[in-house]
Amino acid sequence: ADTFSTFASGAMVGRCGFVGDILYSIGVTGFIYPIIGHWAWGPDGWLAVVAVPFRDFAGSTVVHTIGGAISLIGAIALGPRLGRVFRRDGGGPPMPHNIILGAVGGLILWFGWYGFNPGSTLSALDMQGIGRVSFNTAMAACSAGLAALFYAYARTGKWDLGFTVNGFLAGLVAITCPCYWVSPTGAFFIGIVGGLLVIWATDALEYLRIDDPIGAVPVHMVCGIWGT
Repeated sequence: ADTFSTFASGAMVGRCGFVGDILYSIGVTGFIYPIIGHWAWGPDGWLAVVAVPFRDFAGSTVVHTIGGAISLIGAIALGPRLGRVFRRDGGGPPMPHNIILGAVGGLILWFGWYGFNPGSTLSALDMQGIGRVSFNTAMAACSAGLAALFYAYARTGKWDLGFTVNGFLAGLVAITCPCYWVSPTGAFFIGIVGGLLVIWATDALEYLRIDDPIGAVPVHMVCGIWGT
């Protein structure tokens, strides 16, 4: 629930005050997340009891896709930041305040994912499952980060740390749903596609004049859908 509420704060950076942040956090964690979580993970949730059960091991849809959709709604509702000029209008994304600090934050998230995904086995007695989940998580993050790094370099001729960080986060989001069931080879290719999707989705938001300063929608919503 805590993770679920943080995505929108990134998409609405610079346009949402503290009180607004508290109010939407209460709304999404108190009402939206519990309902959708119960649909998928509750013992009698309708998505869990249909003939072909909906599978989402650690939350690519329940947490990331829905949180990313809320981020998209927030970014559209609030509009762009003051002075934001989009590429179609002769501008482009502004330079980050501190890309190194952003990269450190991304790496802390990556570290936290080893609690998020393996912890969803709910029992450390499932040693084989935890090992597979941990390895798949690492594999998808690495392949996605490298795919984004080299694809961005092929487009611009520059090594883009921002796209690399969002790339490995995209791989982490994508592998969150199937991490228990896929093979390491599957995780590798899931990550590669996620690393490309996050760049294409960022381009699409720029074209549509939607201001998402940290890429919350491409990382969480788009790659959450892909992983599921």
